Amino acid sequence: MGEVIKLGIDVHIEKYVIVMKIDGSAPERAKRFTPEQFIVWVHELAGRCDQLYSCYEAGPFGFNLHRRLQEMGVTNHVIRPINWDEHGKNVKTDARDATQMMLCLDGYLRGNHRSFSTVRVPQ
Repeated sequence: MGEVIKLGIDVHIEKYVIVMKIDGSAPERAKRFTPEQFIVWVHELAGRCDQLYSCYEAGPFGFNLHRRLQEMGVTNHVIRPINWDEHGKNVKTDARDATQMMLCLDGYLRGNHRSFSTVRVPQ
């Protein structure tokens, strides 16, 4: 695996849709996991790379995922929800949302702190 991995996570109660980018490569195709499968997969990823970053939108599921990712050594950002349908087509795809989050995370890590707004996670 590469040195730096970035994950955009579209969180739902029964599934997570993930888009991954390794180093400077193009984003990979979206992957779908149950919450339990995702934790196992991230644990394996964290052991094979130098740095692992992720982000997901704040929502009704609280911050348990954020805390769990941090415990595994992942630098995670909880971001303010964004309307990813900028052209008003009313088409909702989880893969598109995860891709957009990962691309914003990539920009954020490259210094564009306007890519997204982070949410303060309560202690």
